[in-house]
Amino acid sequence: MLLAIIATRSLPLVIAPIPEAPTTHPAEYTLDWTAPTTCPDEAAIREEIDAKLPSEPGGQGTLGVVGKITQTDAGYDLVLETRWGEKYSEARVSSPVCDDLAVGATTIVVLSIVPSWGAPQVESEDLDIPARPPLEEEVPRHGPAPREAVAQEPLDPAFAPQQPRPEPASDRRQRLSRPRISLSLGAGPEYGALRNTTAAVELRAGLRWERASVELHGVYLTPREAPPAAAGRVQLGGAGARGCWWPVNRRWGWSVCGGAEAGGLRFASLEPAGRDTTGPWFGPLASSSAHLSLGRVGVFAGAEAVVRAVGTRVTRLSTGVFRPRIVSVRAVAGLRFEFR
Repeated sequence: MLLAIIATRSLPLVIAPIPEAPTTHPAEYTLDWTAPTTCPDEAAIREEIDAKLPSEPGGQGTLGVVGKITQTDAGYDLVLETRWGEKYSEARVSSPVCDDLAVGATTIVVLSIVPSWGAPQVESEDLDIPARPPLEEEVPRHGPAPREAVAQEPLDPAFAPQQPRPEPASDRRQRLSRPRISLSLGAGPEYGALRNTTAAVELRAGLRWERASVELHGVYLTPREAPPAAAGRVQLGGAGARGCWWPVNRRWGWSVCGGAEAGGLRFASLEPAGRDTTGPWFGPLASSSAHLSLGRVGVFAGAEAVVRAVGTRVTRLSTGVFRPRIVSVRAVAGLRFEFR
């Protein structure tokens, strides 16, 4: 807050505050984005906006943004609502290309936070302004003599406000087409591979595009007692690969996957004279999961099944006493991380 000293002939000195200039733009934003799977998702829109905003935009308050794109016979329709304090605006735009609507939405958000974004920077040397003719020197009748003008030094470019440069549309499309690296960790119950219910721990890593993904996974089934006739404990470890299709890919997503899994089953005998056995495990895999994206971190829950094509048979005195069931069914839930 600045202070000004006001003096008159008949009044004593008064110290009065000069109000600061009002803030004309918000300092941050929140985004709620809904779009078809053929359009950029909320994470991509956030990345576009953050890439265009300066590190310290200034301002005050939060700009609430709600965007929704719907697909029509002619293309796509965008409804973009923004609210900052008591100010509210709504924009409706249509385009045959969804990416154009996404670019327009990000531009509106950036301009709402940084009104001078994208404005050309004009140097004073480039302006052709005619020189003002000199004025005849006048002596004022009342009051003090005029103060001599003080020449202002040019602003150091290092302290000049930085203006983000708009990203070309071709570079933007190329960046959005790059896959994201995904890492998932989940756990849940399993039934079938060890005959009875046990716990399964699963780790996945892969690449995800807008409507497809590929993943490698590792799974471990905790030890479980075999049927009494077997007199032993069994456990299973395996690894596999799967490809997934994402029919729904918004803040809420849904994936359907198919692949295969291979590993080994270990039987440890509990009898003093018993013999431990290790055998193969292999079969096709199918899974389906629901996903909730919270930016770079999300949660997922789903189910998967492995049909036993090759399994280990544990025998005792030439009598089969243990063999995995024909299907291993698992329910898995956990956390999912994504990076570009």
